[in-house]
Amino acid sequence: MRHLFASRASRASRASLRSSRSSVIDFFDQDHGNPVLRFADEDGDARWVPAELLAQQIQASLRSFLRLIVLEACTPQTCDAGGRWQDQTACETECKAGSCSGPSCNGLPSTCGPRWNESCCLSPVVLGGTYNRKNEEDYPTTVSNFRLDRLEITVARFRKFVEAYPASRPAAGAGAHPRIPGSGWPSEWDAQLPADRETLESLFDHEYSTWRDQDRLPMNYLSWHHAFAFCAWDGGRLPTEAEWNYASAGGFEQREYPWSTPPSSTLFDRHHAVYNCSSRGIDWMCGKWDIQPVGQKSPLGDGKWGQADLAGSMWEWNLDTFSDRFADASCDDCANIDPGLDRVLRGGSWNTNGSPCSPPHASTPLRRIVASIAARTWAPGARGRRDRRDVIPRAPI
Repeated sequence: MRHLFASRASRASRASLRSSRSSVIDFFDQDHGNPVLRFADEDGDARWVPAELLAQQIQASLRSFLRLIVLEACTPQTCDAGGRWQDQTACETECKAGSCSGPSCNGLPSTCGPRWNESCCLSPVVLGGTYNRKNEEDYPTTVSNFRLDRLEITVARFRKFVEAYPASRPAAGAGAHPRIPGSGWPSEWDAQLPADRETLESLFDHEYSTWRDQDRLPMNYLSWHHAFAFCAWDGGRLPTEAEWNYASAGGFEQREYPWSTPPSSTLFDRHHAVYNCSSRGIDWMCGKWDIQPVGQKSPLGDGKWGQADLAGSMWEWNLDTFSDRFADASCDDCANIDPGLDRVLRGGSWNTNGSPCSPPHASTPLRRIVASIAARTWAPGARGRRDRRDVIPRAPI
């Protein structure tokens, strides 16, 4: 039977539905195979929505709701040797999603997400496991459990770093990966940061910079050193390329895009990502207005563990030094920290094309680009990574 509800239902049936409910849902089979839903209110206004899109929205909303139920506990906990949860010391700052937030979140209002009522500082857990970097079997990699910020660094959060500057400059060794020796901030990098706050602020005075705009926008014009310094000051660090790629690929699912369900799905449109200068529905007519607040494409554009904007919005700095080939065919909790002037950017941006049918194919787990460590343009941004102290099992391989 093709119709869930017959589109030719009698007027009497429709009248009875209208009298008992505030809206009517009408299904019919468009073009013999594409179900469409009609929403009609009591005033007679109606709109048509593809059933597949509605189903995706419902599933994504449920996943987000369940994640928030689990993650919004405000007592940091760890698992003891006997497998029992124990409370940690109370947060000196704020507790977000079961972990202590950094100083960038102190007193920050909940103005992020698609409805502008969500904390800008949530950092959901990414369950570690084994997957193939770039979705290629030649590069199997294992990562441990970690937290990856749900949203990119916002203007409001970065402003806290600037307000505290130069006291917010990182100390030697800060921002290190606990399993990668030598990955923290070395004192010789101090020269890469300005001496005072005024000079730092002046670096962001550009036509396409978001620095002077609304707090919910992703911070751009960040050099790699700026991103590293912010994350270290905020109690986190930059994600390694292996970690970032793992989150965007949905781990062992090896997703084509962060939201791909099934993993091989190449569905990519403006409902899922900020890309291709298309905020006004006009591709490639670029303007600063195409930079949108973080999390606006959530929950449809979210990755497996709830991170938004892993595709599009801003290119995101990774910890790693860029090389054409991965140094190790397989590795555990690894990163390329060799000295070098080029670093890895991932995820595409608001002005790159995300279609797999046309270059640069930028917003998929397959795509990585190189940028100078000092590069500062309208596209580079970042998101923080935090080490999860809870003892929890890895995801299945």
